[in-house]
Amino acid sequence: IGWPMMFGSLEAYTKQAMETYYAGADKCKTDLQWQAWGEDLYMGICLNMLGAGSEFDGNIIGDNVCKGANCADGVTASYHPFKSAESWFQCHDQAVR
Repeated sequence: IGWPMMFGSLEAYTKQAMETYYAGADKCKTDLQWQAWGEDLYMGICLNMLGAGSEFDGNIIGDNVCKGANCADGVTASYHPFKSAESWFQCHDQAVR
């Protein structure tokens, strides 16, 4: 698993990437040990294996795992991970002020 990788808080796909996935999904399902992965890891590794390119912009993601998530920064498009309803709403309330 390499870096940078796709984050579940913000994933965007081109039409071409989705067409590549649909054409090769069976290969990913049979060749990868994906059963314990989240969808972000699965899609990132699958699309990479199928030859789809990727772009990563870590400046638009507030990620508490890697670089911190300042929900009140006014510039970040998504924040991750806020797994409980309480923590998600706290971040949301800060973001929309």
